[in-house]
Amino acid sequence: MGTRRTRRQARGFSLVEMAVVTLLIGIFLTMGLAAFRATQESQAVSQTINKQNAIKDALIGYLRRNGRLPCADIDFAAPDGIENRSTAGSPTTPCATTPSNARFGIVPYATLGLARDAAVDGWGNFFSYQVSNAFPPDTFTPPTNPPGNYNPTPNAPNRDWTLALNLRSGNMGELTVNDRDAAGTVFAAATSVVAVIVSHGPNGFGAYTISGTRNSLPGGVDELENTNGDTTYVRRTATTDDAATGGAFDDRVMFLTADDLLGPLFKDGSVKPPAARISDTFQLIENAIARYALVHPNGYYTPDCSSTVNPPTTSNRCRMLPYADLYYGNGAQNPGVWAAEVPYADLGLGQYDIWDPWGRPILYSVNTTSLTTSGIGSTGPAGANLAYTLTSFGPDRNPGGGDDFSVTVTVTDLRNSLTGVLP
Repeated sequence: MGTRRTRRQARGFSLVEMAVVTLLIGIFLTMGLAAFRATQESQAVSQTINKQNAIKDALIGYLRRNGRLPCADIDFAAPDGIENRSTAGSPTTPCATTPSNARFGIVPYATLGLARDAAVDGWGNFFSYQVSNAFPPDTFTPPTNPPGNYNPTPNAPNRDWTLALNLRSGNMGELTVNDRDAAGTVFAAATSVVAVIVSHGPNGFGAYTISGTRNSLPGGVDELENTNGDTTYVRRTATTDDAATGGAFDDRVMFLTADDLLGPLFKDGSVKPPAARISDTFQLIENAIARYALVHPNGYYTPDCSSTVNPPTTSNRCRMLPYADLYYGNGAQNPGVWAAEVPYADLGLGQYDIWDPWGRPILYSVNTTSLTTSGIGSTGPAGANLAYTLTSFGPDRNPGGGDDFSVTVTVTDLRNSLTGVLP
């Protein structure tokens, strides 16, 4: 009897042990699965960040080589990684307008020289990409002389990064990236952003897929903001709480400012920084005005250009400065206007030759106190007198404010450039 009872007790103890072991195995498996999932998630995050950085580097390299950024790939049903422009394959044409304006779409990986996998985030969806390519309304009221209206506000391409013609070292972007504070209040984390590269995170809501479909749009307003292609994006702390202000959020948004894109180009000399660029622009205009004066004589005057000589006693004649262009945008001078836009067409220049690095036309102001309409002679007006001034409105793009740049040209400066042709 005693022996059989001991055996039954042993068998019962073994069953308990087995139950405990099974329970422990389950716990370990659960812990291991959680750790495995955490590792996978960490790897996905790392892959996403690394790929965003690689795309950023590719965009900087593309800008360095081409003087512009690519439009987005908007072939959503059959994504090929090629940017879409209004004329396919023509980089001098604007971004395509059908079915959207191609500022929002898929990273144009092929155009950037990347493999397709480089444009796919750690959760298997395409990165979304948006680039500044708009001409926002200007509120510029330029100084004019005489006072009066000017024809339409000049387009300021300082926010269009998709055409090489518009690249300037003082350009800015049109995008805003918002965040939320601890109370859930929205505030701007970054303004004047040039481009964004968006991963729609683990949930993938709103992302385009490699199969040519789009995932369901998110329910939270903040994630939805990152899918609609307007000029506002959100980058904030991740949460799975649908009840949080702005909704659940797991997007990863990288934004690129003008400094991010142009800083490396300033450093390697591919693009001149604004101060150097404005100096070049001033010099170009000065040379053009001197050439204009060289070939535009007035009547026959005395050497100081104070009175006419009749009959003429010399073939040399006083030289004239051009009038200004009253911001009509055609580059033609307007008689009687001595302070407005540089008359670029009459000077043999292009429209953007006389724009500063911040996308504003240079102000050209002639000093009519010392320079009458008779022009410049060999002895008059006085050489130290101011002839004209060129002014850039600086980074704030408005007259005054302490950030303007200007250069003054004296009568002596002009006379030195006209040696041999003055009376």
